[in-house]
Amino acid sequence: MAEKEPTINGVPVRNLPTGVDFNSRGIDEWRELLEEVETPEIRIFDLSDANHLAQYEAIFKRQALGQATVYKEDQRWVEAQRTWHVLLRYANIHFEPPLR
Repeated sequence: MAEKEPTINGVPVRNLPTGVDFNSRGIDEWRELLEEVETPEIRIFDLSDANHLAQYEAIFKRQALGQATVYKEDQRWVEAQRTWHVLLRYANIHFEPPLR
């Protein structure tokens, strides 16, 4: 069974060196040692598609939890399809050791 990815307040911690015991330090100490990294994304969502709508909503839920940042949202009504299309520029957030 795969090991669960460590998190700090729900934000993933990635790229820890092999053999590092995440549980050996407290959360505050890890926050001082790790950098917050944003991975940018650009997506177009068709809000009439249930899967797209669920993914779109999940991004805003992650933003409320500090796990994502939304930079810009452009909405367009598509009359021919009678739906909204949304262009969303956002970033997923994770922690990792600083590059040296």
